[in-house]
Amino acid sequence: MYKKTILFVENKFTIPIIKLAALLRREGWKTILLNLSPLSKLDYDFIKRYFNEIIIFDMTSIKNFFNPQKYSSLMNTIRNKNPNIIQFTGPDWHTYLMFILLKKYPRVFFAHDIWKPYFKRIQFKKNSGRMIFFNRLIERSSFKNAEGDLHKGPEDELKLLGIKTKNNDLQYLSGCMEEWLIKPDKNHKLSNEDGKSHLVYAGGPWVTFNGWISFIDIIKKITSQKIHFHIFCPYNVRINESFKKIERENSYFHMHRPLRGKKLNEELSKFDYGIIPTFFDSDIVGENFKKITVATKIFTYLEAGIPCLVSKELQFSSKIVESNNMGLSITLGDLNKLGTILKHQNYGSFIKHILKAQKKFGMGLQMEKLRTFYDKAVLKYRV
Repeated sequence: MYKKTILFVENKFTIPIIKLAALLRREGWKTILLNLSPLSKLDYDFIKRYFNEIIIFDMTSIKNFFNPQKYSSLMNTIRNKNPNIIQFTGPDWHTYLMFILLKKYPRVFFAHDIWKPYFKRIQFKKNSGRMIFFNRLIERSSFKNAEGDLHKGPEDELKLLGIKTKNNDLQYLSGCMEEWLIKPDKNHKLSNEDGKSHLVYAGGPWVTFNGWISFIDIIKKITSQKIHFHIFCPYNVRINESFKKIERENSYFHMHRPLRGKKLNEELSKFDYGIIPTFFDSDIVGENFKKITVATKIFTYLEAGIPCLVSKELQFSSKIVESNNMGLSITLGDLNKLGTILKHQNYGSFIKHILKAQKKFGMGLQMEKLRTFYDKAVLKYRV
């Protein structure tokens, strides 16, 4: 007998929800995923251990999207599952449509990103500008109408941004999944074999994005100092040909096959530092966006037992890293002298504090506040 049933609705499954589902399932909840895009066999095999059930409804298919009978069948399926609560990841128009259709259930909105503070001035000229504008409309409606709101940034970020809610919000840091933890080991490094520093980025590199400094320029800055730069790109991210060309021509740049979970962390543990080189054009990106944005990769690197180099412009992420001595916050200018900066670090101190931080940010420690949050969301729906 399950304590509660929760249905997660995502366009493409995310690691923060994988971790949350694993925690709730361990605590006796029934966890169901409604994924609104196709899943490869690799994806399915990876996530099936964290959900009791997985429902796939491909909203990218025209046959499904404009077929009322398909929606009716899906609604019947959900009705039969009888979820106590439904959680939607957004902002995303696929999940928002489900948010509207499933208003007869207690709803939680998980803000994977908050776009309200992104631009200094609203822009429509580029695709990213239009995308961010419409996501802002979706997130405003979702925050306002959900019975509960989960967010990744500072505890007071919704108040800071002036976002209207039903006064049931909770900071959710997708911390360390206990079963994915790797014990820090400075002797198990690629740098011990060739005497060169090795950095790693776990994520999809970008060629251009409105307001972001080019990843290609970042690669050049790092590898010009004879520092090896490795990338593990997610399965669902298409690699631009520019990066493949750089790898062919630059012996210090390396791209690796996609991995997830503990297998990814085992590979990441071989590198000296994980890096989050997100730097912004301050003429485009607003200051509040820098204040509240959190890169969940800091917890990926923490799980893998390696120090983190995080952009100082990601202010909340930098605060977590520096206050726990899990690594360094760096500026764009620091990239030009990164080799020198790294030589002057006390790596042993990072390792010592990473062990402490792995315990501090363990997912299990969030269960009590999550339980209270979900109970409150159900009560608000009943009222």
